[in-house]
Amino acid sequence: MERTEINPENAWKNVFADGEIVRWLLKQDRRTQLEVTWIKPGFWRIDDYFTATCYLIEGRDKALLIDTGMGEGDLLDTVKKLTRLPVEVAITHPHRDHMFRIDRFEKVYLHKNDVEKIREDENCFAAALSDGGKYPQLVPIDEGSVIDLGGGVTVDVLNLGGHTENSVVFACAHYKALFTGDAIGSGYIVLMICPEKDMYKVLESYKKNLECFLPRAEALRDYAWFGGHSIQENGCDEQHQQDYLAGRSVYYNPLRLEIVQDMVVLCEKLITGEISKADVMSTDEHYCNYGSAGMYFRFI
Repeated sequence: MERTEINPENAWKNVFADGEIVRWLLKQDRRTQLEVTWIKPGFWRIDDYFTATCYLIEGRDKALLIDTGMGEGDLLDTVKKLTRLPVEVAITHPHRDHMFRIDRFEKVYLHKNDVEKIREDENCFAAALSDGGKYPQLVPIDEGSVIDLGGGVTVDVLNLGGHTENSVVFACAHYKALFTGDAIGSGYIVLMICPEKDMYKVLESYKKNLECFLPRAEALRDYAWFGGHSIQENGCDEQHQQDYLAGRSVYYNPLRLEIVQDMVVLCEKLITGEISKADVMSTDEHYCNYGSAGMYFRFI
């Protein structure tokens, strides 16, 4: 190996002399960067520029990637560097920041009603695909479905529609982890997207789904609950994100059973008019809250 001694006084000048490092720096784009956090053996968290979060867990025979985020980096390559096992994908709900570029994977689990929508109209979730991409093998799932990763590692599917009509959460006893996507919120709110005329119909449905989920959630209270946007202070709000990254954030509302309980009460208060629609409409982002639960509406 050839060794070249550099005068310390000229070290930085020599490093940048050929311009290669500068060219590399200028090529960097936060949209292509992925941050990987090791949770425990066989379990990783992956965050993209939007702070959309996906999770990789391993069984004996295969690995499961829960959601794909919205990053423009090479997620498949990153996942292959983390595990040697074949990787399948499970989607919590069909929004772009949770299933972008699913066409890069071979097998994807998705709620049966959303699979049916795709079969009826391939363009209904087209924003999730790469340019020219085609849907991979889609496996319909529903309440009670079990994804077996081998070696006793299984993932149970639980329905919790509201944020989207067919949102699901995934529970894994082996890792004592519950993956909630955006079903009960990520950050300071759960986002409800619907026509304004359907506001109360959507609230009634969400409340019913929360009440059905609550008995299961009680049994999962000692699990770690992982949301679809891991920086809880963010809620996809750029200012909150910067506060968190700069160490100035004072907001802390981790996902837990209490949020589900408070969300049921919040739905009830909205449905009965104790929190009026006028109150909601008068706030920024059509926001309302009760206890640890928050909600805002995006009318379409």
